Amino acid sequence: MKARWLMYSCLSVATVVLWAVFLYMPEKNHQNMTAARVAEAQAQLADFQNTTNQLPLLLKAREQMDTSLQELNSKLYAKHELIRLFDQLKSDAADHDLRLQEISPSVTELLNTNSAPRSDSVPQFLNIILRMSGDYLSFGRYVEWLEHAGYFHGINRCHIASGDKNTPAVFVVGVSALLAGVPEDK
Repeated sequence: MKARWLMYSCLSVATVVLWAVFLYMPEKNHQNMTAARVAEAQAQLADFQNTTNQLPLLLKAREQMDTSLQELNSKLYAKHELIRLFDQLKSDAADHDLRLQEISPSVTELLNTNSAPRSDSVPQFLNIILRMSGDYLSFGRYVEWLEHAGYFHGINRCHIASGDKNTPAVFVVGVSALLAGVPEDK
């Protein structure tokens, strides 16, 4: 009887252990993982809700920044007018058989032009240094033509470096140009 009782006890303990190992522990692990996923999903939902609550403030801030950007852009001198002037200078030099090597407006002058209040009644001028190469006769014709150009305001600097027979002369001219005087492209 003791042997039977011992055998039933061992079988009962073995059944409980097998049940715990094969049924209870996997189910418990599955419940823990599910609970962790639910907690993670709730955290993401709370974060999403927080972001959604902040969205009107972000949209308002973006609108204010767009308005500020438009105001700043309206104060800046129009970039297309500078590019149009530079293209016109390059084209005019090429028409006079000169090779324009460099156009360099002063950075401080560009900043001053941008910081000055913009007015349609007050013309704005920009001092530009042109560095070009070619022959003397072409340069003379170009300067004469430049004096009659609509954007020309004056020459404030001129430097000529003579080249030898094989290299063209280098001309450096400082020009004051009216930014709004450049004709529109057709």
